[in-house]
Amino acid sequence: ALEFKKFFGRFSASVATAMGIFTCTVCKCKYYDRRFLWESEKFKDSRAPEVELEFGDRLVKHEVPQNIERLGLKCQKHPESQRVVVRAVANASWAAKLGIRIGDEIVQMNGSSVDVMESDEIIQVMQMRPLVFLLKVSDDSALDVRDNLRRYADALRATGTTANITGSALPVVSYALGPISAVGGICGTVGGVSQLSQGFSLPSGHVDQHLIAKGAVSTTVGVTCTALGALATVFGSPMLIAALGLGVLGLGTSTTIDANVDGICLACRTERHDLDREQTAFF
Repeated sequence: ALEFKKFFGRFSASVATAMGIFTCTVCKCKYYDRRFLWESEKFKDSRAPEVELEFGDRLVKHEVPQNIERLGLKCQKHPESQRVVVRAVANASWAAKLGIRIGDEIVQMNGSSVDVMESDEIIQVMQMRPLVFLLKVSDDSALDVRDNLRRYADALRATGTTANITGSALPVVSYALGPISAVGGICGTVGGVSQLSQGFSLPSGHVDQHLIAKGAVSTTVGVTCTALGALATVFGSPMLIAALGLGVLGLGTSTTIDANVDGICLACRTERHDLDREQTAFF
């Protein structure tokens, strides 16, 4: 029984992580987004499976050109994680121009994990050209309290669904359950409005299609279910039956959007990327 429990826990975590991998509609990178309460806050990137990431972390690949002698980095190996941590970035250096920051962690160099490298070996590899390294960066500044609000609003909305089911099955209590149904609708409305606001007001100026689509559905269903819940206090179970049907339809649509619609990664939430202009300048 214990082995089964461990297996089920690992299986659930892997499924939750797999569900949370999306493609950014701006920069086309793969990113993790925790859209359901049961999804793990920790995940792994296939490029460095030995590194455990948390929501807000991402891995960035950098390739040092042959003509770059100095990176402009001062690094130190962390005694616990054994990763190479950036302690200083020289102004106007190659690293500074790429946006590498103090606190970023180098987790791989030329395909090898730094965890197993000695300090002397790390210094030697850093001087190699070509040099390709994988950097763990944290985008905590892009985290928004509305990310948590939308997940909990989805969960609280279930109170209204429960009231709708009970009132539909037991008409005699439907009048008393009307206010509870309305509260569930209000929770859905609050979550939907929050998502719409977030989708249209990212610091970068980009528009998040996932948040807008989910927010539009949640707001529409929430407002309608709130009205039906209020009417149930007068007209009874027919209103709750209608709210139940609409709620189930809205839940199915929202879940499908959450599971399948790509959004915007944390980096592109905070900084605008004009890909057409960048590619034209590069080529």
